[in-house]
Amino acid sequence: MNDALAAASGRLANVIGDEPARRLREFQNLAEAVLAERVAARPWVSIEQIAEFLNFKIGYSPVELFYAFYFDPGGCLIDSESVAQGTANSTQVSARDLIVRAVEFGSSSLLVAHNHPSGVARPSVIDLEFTSKIDRMAEDFEMRLIDHLIVARGKACSIRRNALISLEQRQR
Repeated sequence: MNDALAAASGRLANVIGDEPARRLREFQNLAEAVLAERVAARPWVSIEQIAEFLNFKIGYSPVELFYAFYFDPGGCLIDSESVAQGTANSTQVSARDLIVRAVEFGSSSLLVAHNHPSGVARPSVIDLEFTSKIDRMAEDFEMRLIDHLIVARGKACSIRRNALISLEQRQR
């Protein structure tokens, strides 16, 4: 089902027909709205709820997509947005642009996330280095990086929870 939802609309219509494809897209939009409401509805939404939303939205995408979530001092979601779209195995994101955008929103904390089309929800060395860079930059602006999530085909990895950002790195 997730592969069908990730398929291009034209390809899906060729396989199952125009009307079933239209109904499937309507279901997808409704399900996405329900999950997005769960994320936006209360302060300090759980990492698991954000991961569930992201797995539905981008977890089965054939290309890497990068998202940012911006939070106010009370932990309420200010906004979230797609920041970049890449290829099947990489995406280019500017840490500087992420921090500038968070400042524009008046954010006191942010969470970043991307998918791995390979289906492996494990951070690469590049992911870890980028996370450390964002963490240091956010600190310079009196912001907190809540986490960097990686989602892949129903799985999720929290870099923060998996202690892959060491205390030493965060204290630099």
